[in-house]
Amino acid sequence: MSLLDEAEMLDPFLPVWCVALGRYAEAIESLRKLTFQTTRSRLYRAAALLALDRSDEAGRMVREAVGSEAALTASNFTSRECYRDPEKARELGRLLREAGLPP
Repeated sequence: MSLLDEAEMLDPFLPVWCVALGRYAEAIESLRKLTFQTTRSRLYRAAALLALDRSDEAGRMVREAVGSEAALTASNFTSRECYRDPEKARELGRLLREAGLPP
């Protein structure tokens, strides 16, 4: 089983694998279609938007995420995400901090 298949099996409704693989436009499109937006979906969308130089939209997603979880920080969010490659978690944290999420 490929890592993509495994990721999709673990969470078929949230295409975080798109962000992890740098497929940002695909991630944004998939995340936009979710019926219910969660803190997690908003943050992954923010990371993908920032990676595509859409910082205003990324900042809005971060503000929406923080609105539902006031104590949210980039480090506590990325510590809850399970990546085999720690560099992927660091990159996610960097993107989220640049989008306005507190460190």
